[in-house]
Parts: sequence; C-alpha cells; structure tokens
Amino acid sequence: TVTIKHRYGKWYLFVVTDAINTKVLPENSKMVGIDVGIITFATLSDGNKINNPRFFETKQKQLVKAQRKFQLAKNKSDKGQIKKRKKVVGKIHEKITNSRHNFTHQTSNALIKNYGTIIIEDINANSMIKKRWCNKQILDAAWGNFTDILTNKAECAGRQLVKINPSYTSQTCSKCGTRTLHELKDRIFNCGCGYSANRDDNAAQNILTLGLQSLCQAKA
Repeated sequence: TVTIKHRYGKWYLFVVTDAINTKVLPENSKMVGIDVGIITFATLSDGNKINNPRFFETKQKQLVKAQRKFQLAKNKSDKGQIKKRKKVVGKIHEKITNSRHNFTHQTSNALIKNYGTIIIEDINANSMIKKRWCNKQILDAAWGNFTDILTNKAECAGRQLVKINPSYTSQTCSKCGTRTLHELKDRIFNCGCGYSANRDDNAAQNILTLGLQSLCQAKA
C-alpha cells in the first residue's frame, strides 16, 4: 500500500510491503543489561551511558512562544495569521518528533551492532505516565518507542533480546541481593553489606542478572 500525506508544507510518501528486510549480523558473545531513565537515557551494565537529549525540553520555550502567537491570532480571528502560526507550531512538533525518532534508531542500531544479547526492562510507560510527577519527561524519553524499535531490530539482526520484570531492580543490591528502600531523589544506592554505587549502575547490573537467570531457566 502507498499513502501520500501533506504535513506543514511537505509531502510524505509511506510505502508498506509484505517483504521483511533481514540482515543477520555476525555472532557476538557480549551481553548487556540496560536501565532506562530520565537523567541518563540509558545506563548499560558494562558502565557505558547514553545521554538523554531531551528534545522536547530544548524546544519548549520556542514552542510556547509559537503557541502564544497562534492563540493571539485565534483571539483576533485573523484567518491568515491563524494558518501561518498553526504551521509554525506544527513544524516545531514535527522537528521534535523527527529528532527523537532519529536518536532512537541510531541508538538501537549501535546496541544491536555491539551486543549479541540485550536485556531490558519490560516497562509499561503508559501506567508510569499516569502515576509519576515526571510524566512529561517520560513522554520525551519515549521509552516505549525505543523498546519497540530495539525489539524489531534485534529480531531482524538475529540478536537475542530478553525482557524482564522491572520490579525492584532499583531497590535491590546487585552484590548481596538485599532489598533496600530508596526514593527517586536518592541517586546513590547504599546497602548494609557495604556496597555503594550509582543507582542506575546498580539497576543495570540487576537487569543483566535477571536476564541471564531467565535464559538459564528457558534452557533448563
């Protein structure tokens, strides 16, 4: 099927086919656990981190200014300005969306290339948005979109992707397994056994461990 759409002065052609483009990559024995977050987009169990680009946040002032001008044009019932200002607002949203998609694809490509087994949290972002005070930041990070794209790319590349239950990955010591309550503001995880680490690094280690356990149980 072919769909043609016009958005904010640009024409787009969408082509959908039944063919699946698969390119199986060479085998890779490296394994990694990934903890997604807001301060850092992703923390890997091997110590690497992926910065959060915060696309919406960086464009927020520009967007608010454009929306005010659009609303002013509506209040004045100026049809010419309404159309013009609506187009400006739409282009800003489009740029944010395109930048986010590009980042997600580039990031997932790098992970697929560098690791043979990838372990991630099975996050329900929609439920988190309803409960968290930081729902705007969660939407901006687009964890759900990242997970979907990473899953599809892993399947096409012949990589192993494991999803684990995210419960208590940030509250459990990756060294001794003791569960210790920490609030979101606590960026350092401290355990009674003496272990201390960055909260996200500790969670990434737990995600890796849980993923490996899941794989062992599946083989048993």
